[in-house]
Amino acid sequence: MQSIEDLISSSSGGFVDEDSTEGIFAKKQKGMKIKEKERVAEQMAAGLGVPYINLFGFPISAEALSLIDEETAIQEKIVCFFYDGENIRIAATNPANPIVLEKMEEICAEKYSKGAIYLISDNSLTYALKQYASLPKIKKLINGVEIKGEDIEKFEQQINDYKNLDKIINEVNISDVVTLILAASIKINSSDIHIEAEEKGIVVRYRIDGVLHDAAVIDKDKWKKIISRMKLLAKVKINIENKPQDGRFTIFLNEKKIDVRASFLPTSYGESVVMRLLFSDSVTLGFEQLGLRAREFEILKKEMNKPNGLILTTGPTGSGKTTSLYAILNTLNTENTKIITLENPIEYQLKGINQSQIDEKKGYTFANGLRSVLRQDPDVVMVGEIRDLETAEISIQASLTGHLVLSTLHTNDAAGVIPRLIDMGVKSYFLTPSINALIGQRLIRKVCNNCKIEHVLTTEERQLVQKILAVISPKAEVNIPNELPKLFKAGAGCEKCGGTGYKGRVGIYEILTMSDDVKELADNGAPAFKILYQAIENGMVTMLQDGVLKCLDGVTSLEEVYRVIGKFEYIDALYDVVVSKTLGRGFVLSDETLIKMGGVSSDILKSGGIIKNSSSNDMLNYILALAIKVQAGDIHIEPMDNNVKVRFRIDGILSDVSDVTNENYIQILSKIKSTAGIATNIKQPTIDGRFSIAFNSKNIDCRLSIISGAYGETIVIRMLTSQAAELKMEDLGIRPYSLEKINKAIGKSKGMVITTGPTGSGKTTTLYSALNKLNNPDVKIMTIEDPIEYHLNGVLQTQIDSAGGYTFAMAIRSFMRQNPNIIMVGEIRDAETAKVAIEASLTGHLVLSTIHANSAAGAIARFVGLGMDRQSLASSMECSIGQRLVRRVCQKCKKEVELDEILLKEVKEILAGINKELNIPIPAELKFYKGDGCPECSGIGYKGRVGIYEAISMDTEMQKVIQAENVTNADIEEVAVKNGTVLMIQDGILKALDGETTVEEVLRVAR
Repeated sequence: MQSIEDLISSSSGGFVDEDSTEGIFAKKQKGMKIKEKERVAEQMAAGLGVPYINLFGFPISAEALSLIDEETAIQEKIVCFFYDGENIRIAATNPANPIVLEKMEEICAEKYSKGAIYLISDNSLTYALKQYASLPKIKKLINGVEIKGEDIEKFEQQINDYKNLDKIINEVNISDVVTLILAASIKINSSDIHIEAEEKGIVVRYRIDGVLHDAAVIDKDKWKKIISRMKLLAKVKINIENKPQDGRFTIFLNEKKIDVRASFLPTSYGESVVMRLLFSDSVTLGFEQLGLRAREFEILKKEMNKPNGLILTTGPTGSGKTTSLYAILNTLNTENTKIITLENPIEYQLKGINQSQIDEKKGYTFANGLRSVLRQDPDVVMVGEIRDLETAEISIQASLTGHLVLSTLHTNDAAGVIPRLIDMGVKSYFLTPSINALIGQRLIRKVCNNCKIEHVLTTEERQLVQKILAVISPKAEVNIPNELPKLFKAGAGCEKCGGTGYKGRVGIYEILTMSDDVKELADNGAPAFKILYQAIENGMVTMLQDGVLKCLDGVTSLEEVYRVIGKFEYIDALYDVVVSKTLGRGFVLSDETLIKMGGVSSDILKSGGIIKNSSSNDMLNYILALAIKVQAGDIHIEPMDNNVKVRFRIDGILSDVSDVTNENYIQILSKIKSTAGIATNIKQPTIDGRFSIAFNSKNIDCRLSIISGAYGETIVIRMLTSQAAELKMEDLGIRPYSLEKINKAIGKSKGMVITTGPTGSGKTTTLYSALNKLNNPDVKIMTIEDPIEYHLNGVLQTQIDSAGGYTFAMAIRSFMRQNPNIIMVGEIRDAETAKVAIEASLTGHLVLSTIHANSAAGAIARFVGLGMDRQSLASSMECSIGQRLVRRVCQKCKKEVELDEILLKEVKEILAGINKELNIPIPAELKFYKGDGCPECSGIGYKGRVGIYEAISMDTEMQKVIQAENVTNADIEEVAVKNGTVLMIQDGILKALDGETTVEEVLRVAR
């Protein structure tokens, strides 16, 4: 589109004296041209269907004009000429310019106002641009928000304690909410702000000293405006709500600035936002402030002053690895030293250091960047993270050729770095001469000095502390007291610590250097435990020991040290102890309907007759009521050639209930579609939906699937009883010999726990029961599901959208930026999801998921079949759980039965395969049972279901088996049984002996 100037040709040439006759004539001619321009502009506006305005002499307010900065106004030929708090008017010489439309959308979203775009002439634009001269000069903030001292002071009295935020957050206006949230975070020294959409509101949580705390709940109706403001600050797209987005902005305080990294993630109740506050003063901390002990600092100082070599920090996400590297860089940063860093992202700007941002989308990876960096001839190189073999090999080569290389790696401890790099493919003869130091670290909270209280040790606690201290080598030069001093623990909380009992954090460290004996172990491929043991003998103080020493110094509590360290294998071996420590749409069933169907639920044929002979208005309610009474898992309504069958899946088995006419079926289908919010005239190959059934103050969530078939649309309704989401693992039928293995696996801070079995075997229920056990306010749990079956309080649940490109793999990558402790992945279906899940489990996250395989051993083979590396699988997998559901014998009509000789012989062989060391009591006389059929079980002989399980844990021997080529499922099961695993079929027979199920039922599902 041409501007007005382009449409009107100028007939004057050159400049003339305005006071001359020619000048006076030129003025008149200019006035005529202006009128002609305005006339043409008005005609063009009419032709384009947009409003026209002449701004010459128009009273443009400073408030309106300032909504678009002068530079943009000149460049894009656009001005804002009117703003009254509710309406915005923008004028442009080219209203169709995409940037004009984008600017309008941005301003309207920021001001929550309605807007309109007008066409103006170039003359009007020139007049409007002159008005900028009258505006006061404002400090320009690039991609940021200014929180002035008075803004902080405004909220100071209310946010001394983060718990007070809930009292005022819904009282302030929308524009102040974001400022209030940020100001409170700064005031209480929070590192992250988590704002999560839940069913009843928007929960604001602060991560204070590494632990999440609920702070406030925002009214749901305000969330859209608040998140729009946050998106504007972070420079991400406002109208994108179904895909993850990342952005940044800066908070400008009076004397300093704080960079903020923002992550936006779609969830089942709306978008979740996580903002990480990057305090620039943290990069100037010295090693003493970080918590490094004097002797360890001297060891590290010696290694980092070497002209070449490799220094690696290791630990989970959020353990302070990057901060430690920055501290090293600040120490090495002199005029004579050239330092280059490769980071993703660059979190802090370091003066005098060249920092380069990785951009993997454009092919600028750590490996490619490192090659380029080495051509710049640096003395010191920092690589943000070693993730793959290529980056590892280039880093090692650089460290061997005159460069000091600093980087991070995700392992549990310093001793685990060497086996991890060898597993990645690095040759030990390159690795051992290159390493200077390996730093294992965690961050622990410091007890508040104002409210801490004495912790009187129990006998067991005292013995544990003494044992930990006793194995510190004399070479460590640690002064261990003969009698333990007074120890402290967190108090009830006070104003100084924000009511948490803790204030600030400090690091606990272990520094492993490459002595000759450690190099020898590494060259011989020794496991991490042997390297750790040798390092301790050489004088290394472990993270656990460093934490306990800080407890003796009154810095922290034993509880905090144990919480952060977690359950590591080397701790078990060295210290012989485990450190433990809805829906609006739905049907409403009347009491009368429930009583009527309850009275006939013991006789399926009789109840089917009532359904068949009922009116079309009552028929669906009777079907739903009967399904509830007989505890059906699914309802199937299936059109046939001459009628429509109604079938229930009871305890996993389909049973005919009734048949209805085609006329009644049409009404049933229409009611179900309408209730689920599906247009009744829509017919597609597949339709999915949800609705609820309300009765007796209870509510059952139902998942609906409609599939077009040869005779019509088949309806399947899955009854998602909330009981499954509330079950304890013990209630599922998991016996101690399997439960102990599972509990140990899910108690770890990282790794992968897999449940496996066919569809309908209860895999997801097992995962939900594990989440219930793990769910507490100190842990952030996020799930990726398809679909979300049960809603869990305090758990952030998200729904994948494969059609929209939001896959399991993409969701896991997005979750990593939200920094959860635990991730549940609904199902691992493909190689990409498997790979990303393994990566997440290796980088400080506990990953729970399901995979389709016949057995726990088969799950491992399934991963290998997806192309996963055996070494990575062995390192990441903590437990593989195989399971099936078997029907329970009805306890009302249970009677003893005799097995035929062939079946009895098979049963005895199965029982004989159980590991004798487990001491599972098996009676000399084997008795088995079955149900005879009674009203209680509707004549079926079974009522309810119970799981049969097998759990294979990844001990050292099992890891070796998995990594072997051509290993079979039988090989894996043989080692598993030897190490204490009870197989599914064995578990089932044991349950049959106890009268819980029948031998026939066990063999039906597990043979």
